[in-house]
Amino acid sequence: MNDCITGGVLHPTVEGENGVGKTSLVSVAQYRLWREFNENDGIPFIPIKTTELRSNDTAASFTRSVMFDVAHAFIKHRKILKRRGYHFPDSRNIERWISDPVNRSRTAGVSALSFGTTFGGSRTSNTSPGFAESGFPSAIMAWLEECFPDRSSGGFVCTIDNLELLRTARASINALESMRDALFKCPGLFWVLCGSNHVTRTLVQTPRLRGRLDDPIELSPVGDGDVREILKRRFDVYAVRKPHDAPVDADDFYFIYATIGKQLRDAFKYAECFSSWFARERPVVEPSGRSKLLKEWLTGKGKEHESSQPVRLKVRERGWQLFDRLADAGGYCIYSQHQEFGFPGQQSMRDQIARLVDVGLVRQDTDVSANGRRVMSLTPIGWLVARARGVVHDVT
Repeated sequence: MNDCITGGVLHPTVEGENGVGKTSLVSVAQYRLWREFNENDGIPFIPIKTTELRSNDTAASFTRSVMFDVAHAFIKHRKILKRRGYHFPDSRNIERWISDPVNRSRTAGVSALSFGTTFGGSRTSNTSPGFAESGFPSAIMAWLEECFPDRSSGGFVCTIDNLELLRTARASINALESMRDALFKCPGLFWVLCGSNHVTRTLVQTPRLRGRLDDPIELSPVGDGDVREILKRRFDVYAVRKPHDAPVDADDFYFIYATIGKQLRDAFKYAECFSSWFARERPVVEPSGRSKLLKEWLTGKGKEHESSQPVRLKVRERGWQLFDRLADAGGYCIYSQHQEFGFPGQQSMRDQIARLVDVGLVRQDTDVSANGRRVMSLTPIGWLVARARGVVHDVT
């Protein structure tokens, strides 16, 4: 990871499935780079907070958000940058603009190191549209160019996580292509993009992004033998008192993980939801009985979703037959298997898959390594519904 981040013109992409901790590994690499600079006079690669792209983000709004984070990081680390000989511009005007709810601006000439425009003695809101839209991002970009004039000078490491949350690879491509020139060419900024395999592999193959993104660094899913250890380590770090008494122990956490299709992020979600329910309802049960209670709670979640109004309206008998066969077949299929799933043609199978996708039981991904072939798989809630319907059985 270090070599990819410091490698020059290309920005690395990190991909993984099953909710593997992509950003955590990136954070470790960033910490090591920061320590190398802070303790051993290395090149400054300074991490700023991880961000996500939202469906309503534009190139301008996302650029503005990133530049706010960069400005805060600049100001936070200015002492060490100055001490190491990096030219840090005068930040007083920017600091006042960022921190004051309403600031009394002083006259400032047209300068990229101040406001980038001229004001009199009037009171100006921090949300002044003119400066917020163009002047502020331009000022921070000028800071970057002055402090980090070339790629070998270092800069700030920006991480975009969970690209798959934009729903489709096309949406991710559109968003990132719109920022290609504004942000990916900006001096002093190094980008790490994290997402599931189908999104990241599609991104690096697009003509506009191919010259800006490095080949993905693929992260394998967490090994089954390490899942319990993940929870134990979290207990070691976050437990308020020791010994702790958490509603979900390591074995129960593995049970959740295996039950919902080995999706780590969702396993944490359901463990947290059960813990919140347990704390709220305070059921009278001995610690030894919590595993049984957890299984009953998960069954209830599956039945609750199966009987929900959207599912009842969308999924009929033919859809449930497809769903049950899909779960029994391991949770994955492609449209060319339509005959195996009892459909005369692909279109009739597509119609039923679309219904299952609409209610969150199945998701569709694009396998870019197979010429854009569509791959269908059960979602975590889909696995819970399959368990509640008795199609799949508990792991032992």
